[in-house]
Parts: sequence; C-alpha cells; structure tokens
Amino acid sequence: FEKDTLFIEKAKGTAFRGIVEADGQAKIDEQYPFSLHAFSFHVKGANLDLKALLEKMPELAQALEGAVFVNADVEGNFESPIDATGKGFAEVKGGHITTKSIQFLMFTYQIPELQVITLTKCETDFTLGERKVRFSRIEALSPDVHLDATGWYDLEQKAIDFNLHPSISDAVKNRLPLGIAAGLQPEPDGFSSLAFRWWGPLDNLQDDLKSKFAEGVVDHFFTSQVPQNIINNTFDKLEGLIKKKETQDTNAPAGEKKPGLLESIFGSGSGTNSAPAEGETSPPDGSTNAAPKKGLIQKLEKLF
Repeated sequence: FEKDTLFIEKAKGTAFRGIVEADGQAKIDEQYPFSLHAFSFHVKGANLDLKALLEKMPELAQALEGAVFVNADVEGNFESPIDATGKGFAEVKGGHITTKSIQFLMFTYQIPELQVITLTKCETDFTLGERKVRFSRIEALSPDVHLDATGWYDLEQKAIDFNLHPSISDAVKNRLPLGIAAGLQPEPDGFSSLAFRWWGPLDNLQDDLKSKFAEGVVDHFFTSQVPQNIINNTFDKLEGLIKKKETQDTNAPAGEKKPGLLESIFGSGSGTNSAPAEGETSPPDGSTNAAPKKGLIQKLEKLF
C-alpha cells in the first residue's frame, strides 16, 4: 500500500482452462470497506483454450482449436469494468480449423486441403474502448489459406462486425470448377481471394459471402460471354461439391440426363446448345441468351 494505492506485484489465476497473470495498481479507499476503484494492469494469458474463449459462439467453437497467448495493458474502474480501455496482442499456437462446422464454408467439403486447416500463424492486435474490443489486424496463415480481417466485438450488445478477406492457393483453386474459380480475385502473392462481411448479434449472425461469391461468379460468366452450356456444366459441378451427389439421376431412364441446375431454374432452354426460340437471336459466340444476372445470383445464393 501507498496512501490510497494498492500495488500488485503479481497475481495469478486460471481462466479459460489456462493461466492468467497480472501486475499493476488500483486505487482503494483509505477507510473500511476499502472498495477498489481505478485500476491499471498488465495482463498475460498463456495456454488459454480457444474453444472456451468462443463458448458463446458454438459454431466457431466447434470448428476452431488451439492455445491462445495474450499480452495486454488495461486501464479502467472496478465500478464499471466494461468501460475499460487498453491495447494488446494475441496469438494462437497449434491452431486448427475444421471447416465442415462453419456454415458459410460449405463448399470446402470436398477439397482435402480445406477440410482441416493447420495454421502456421494466427495473431491479432486489438484495443479496448467504448465497450468494444476492436481488432485492427487479424492474420491467419496456412500453406493453402491466408486470412486477414478487421472488426469489433461489442461487449455490451454481444454483437460482432468483421470484414474478412480469405484467399486460397492455386492448388486449392484448381480443384474448383473453372467458372467458379474465375470468380475469385487474384492477389499479388499468387493466391486468389474473396472479401465478405460477417456481422450481427451472436445468436443471429449474418454474412454476405454467398452474395459476394455469386456476384463474382456471375460477373465472370457475363463479362466473358461464356456459352450457356459451359455455365450449366460449371454449376452442376458446384452443386455436386456442395451437396455431395452426382449430377446424373440414377433413377432416370438410360441415356436421359438429369436437368442441370440452370435448367431447373430457368427452364429447359438453359444448359444446352439448343437453337434460339422463335424471335430470338443467337449471340456472336454461339451461345443462347444469358439469364438475367439478378435471377442467377439469387438462385446461386439459394444453392448454398
């Protein structure tokens, strides 16, 4: 003690199945009952269980594992700890992602490199303030997947808002149907990416990955003037990746092909090199008229 200040050389305890240590100081009443007030601490966490930290986000907790190490400087008041301010750094060691558990990564099911992602690096810089944890940098790396992100977690509202930018290697990209892979954006490091947003209260999270992915794919088809039958074949392959089923109908009579995805959506005129209907003209590349972008995007979103 020194007048109204309590100096803590070292405090140690357990949290999230790991060890937490702290040192610092706190203001304390000079008379009984000695309530604590303003505080300033340096906090270290070691071997914190990532699954335990994500307990309120079950989908992520099921998919992620690893040991979390944290270093942070925090200031605040014991009367309202949620209003604390500070900054820190955290990293995950021995991190793994099992993508099958994550709903918006459904299309990874049939790609071996993406079923379980072993992270070689996973770290973040963060600040505390205004009842939010703000992540100015999130970086996660594996041989075939890179992810950078920014965002925040609202301590009071229990909500998040993140902008994510994942990218995949050529080895993974080459396993996707050509038209789908072409919807991704090339990066300077040779990877291919797609940016999307993930937000909302923890019990009702939303993302725009489906629409961003669909827009990229459809834009590629339309700008490239890809013939309709090529679009159909590509979407059939994507449907197989996601739903784990053959595009051929085993119950259909011999020689009869199951309608492709676009045929089911837009009618029998899509998906083959059929002649244009009366009154229609064929584009210079020989394909039939493409379906409206908006409808195609909406139907692709529903596939996911």
